[in-house]
Amino acid sequence: MTVVRSALVRTVIEDASVGEQTQPHPRQAAAMVVFGAWMITGLFLDGWSHVHHRPETFFTPWHGVLYSGFLAGVLWFALDGRSARAEEGLVGGRLTAIGLVVFAGAAAGDFVWHSVFGIERNIAALLSPTHLLLMTGGALLVTAPVRDAWARRSPRKSTWREFWPVAGSLVLTVALVLFFLQYLSPFRALVVQQSPSRFFANATETAEIRTIASVLITTVVLLGAVLFIRRRWDPPPGTFTVLFAVPAVAMSGLDDFHRLPLALCAIVGGLVADLLGEADVGPRWLGIGAAAATWLPYFLVFKFDYDLPWTVHLWIGTVFLAALTALGLSLLAEPPRVPDGAQCR
Repeated sequence: MTVVRSALVRTVIEDASVGEQTQPHPRQAAAMVVFGAWMITGLFLDGWSHVHHRPETFFTPWHGVLYSGFLAGVLWFALDGRSARAEEGLVGGRLTAIGLVVFAGAAAGDFVWHSVFGIERNIAALLSPTHLLLMTGGALLVTAPVRDAWARRSPRKSTWREFWPVAGSLVLTVALVLFFLQYLSPFRALVVQQSPSRFFANATETAEIRTIASVLITTVVLLGAVLFIRRRWDPPPGTFTVLFAVPAVAMSGLDDFHRLPLALCAIVGGLVADLLGEADVGPRWLGIGAAAATWLPYFLVFKFDYDLPWTVHLWIGTVFLAALTALGLSLLAEPPRVPDGAQCR
């Protein structure tokens, strides 16, 4: 275990030092976001086709968009590598190369998997081993600009012109994570079975529990990204609004935007996070404020536009739980300072 741990630590340090020493072209980070957006668009189109029961084969237009984005990115970086100086390296370091290998291998494996076991349907498509490997490889690719900017000691305060590859990278990452957690998405028009559950008294209680879980999971993903950014940067105004709005609207698009008003409520949370960030509010209140600003409008719209059959105790309590979740995340992101002279084990 000691040898494995030492190897992992050494790999992380080496990947970080790559960014500090090599200074890749800014255009590499920008290109990674562009090709990542191409691939994520194909992913969401493929998700939309599954929801609408389009013909289930490996060779679909949606897979074409996804994999053509990957191939175009590989080709671009291969050509760019010829013109770039050798010491400039690859944006994101070694983990980006690992992501390329994992994604390519998973793409080939996905074809074999479908040939042997058939096409997955419903939630099984999100838990397919090859699809999870595609997610892992894709995550390593789209997070490359963030890793690069973090390691290169970029300035804490940046303009949009300087920061947009980092912001775009995190938006794509959040969208990717929420896509694979879509069975617990508060922005989707999921149909709950009306038959009684084995574990709960009735289907209504099952739906309530599912909605509460979806709110808490989405809070972890969104506020986790916000606190991650604030730990390292003071992002330009609008960063958090985009971070909340784009993935939420994309998730709603899987169901032809039937719940678009609910997804748009995420904009309020992003705006509040931006305002609190500009006011240099600490992470505790930033997390609590952004969570409350996201889910209070959400439940008000849900209640009055979609006839949510919840009592006020239930939805206010869910908002409170989301705020507590954000508070807990802030404690993990920035723990309380240890007093001078105190010892930590």
